[in-house]
Amino acid sequence: MNHENRVERGVAKEWLHEFLDGVFPPRCLVCGRSAPGNGWACPLHALPEERADLRCLSCARRLPQFALEGERCPACRESSPALKRLLVLADYGHGEPIRDWILALKHGGRSELAEPLGRALGLLHRGSVLDLDSEGDAYVPVPLHPLRHMERGYDQARGLARGAKEVTGVPVVRALRRSRYTLPQGEAGSTGRFANLSGAIAAYRGNGLRGKRVWLIDDVVTSGATLAACAKVARRLGAREVCGVALALAVPQGSESRVRGPGLGPFY
Repeated sequence: MNHENRVERGVAKEWLHEFLDGVFPPRCLVCGRSAPGNGWACPLHALPEERADLRCLSCARRLPQFALEGERCPACRESSPALKRLLVLADYGHGEPIRDWILALKHGGRSELAEPLGRALGLLHRGSVLDLDSEGDAYVPVPLHPLRHMERGYDQARGLARGAKEVTGVPVVRALRRSRYTLPQGEAGSTGRFANLSGAIAAYRGNGLRGKRVWLIDDVVTSGATLAACAKVARRLGAREVCGVALALAVPQGSESRVRGPGLGPFY
């Protein structure tokens, strides 16, 4: 196909998209309202395109305005965090747009939301980490137990990882599995969450993590127990470094107290 034909097809495709948008205006994937711009979300559910606040490099907790990019909070400086780095798109709290996305994805049967959310994670990841390498890095979804997978009908973390891969090119590796069923993490206290995950994460056959910088993919980080358990197994499988990328960090409404868990540092 010559250059002129390619240009003509490109113009025709753009015109067709504009025509379809005029006849069938884009709707928000969460609530169905009009969605200008990328067509994914209305203004109330717009996903952040970049991280606007300073966060601890290891636990993603918000840092004071006077902090420098790349700093760690005092608790992470004093301890040995399970993750070298943790990136989150937003906080999970009342009034935060990401909350409705996650509730629909995890509990509303909206498996199709994993792709745009994963792409948002990929944009965050690509903008925050300049040395991403398709050979040296790997996305590892936090595993879902088969019974919960059967109940939900899909694995949201794997869907998020696939969406992120479309943006960054980092391969998705199924390296971990749930060796036993556990209660949902939100149903336990901070200490109970770590006990709940003890021995629950194991290696999946043909893991392929040796020498890789692993990026664990999850939806919401609460106490950090799940990521800490996954990081422990990933290092045992030969990962040279373990980091995390998640949609949100849980921030209980009205709580200013720290929740400390072994390995990941403080969480609100």
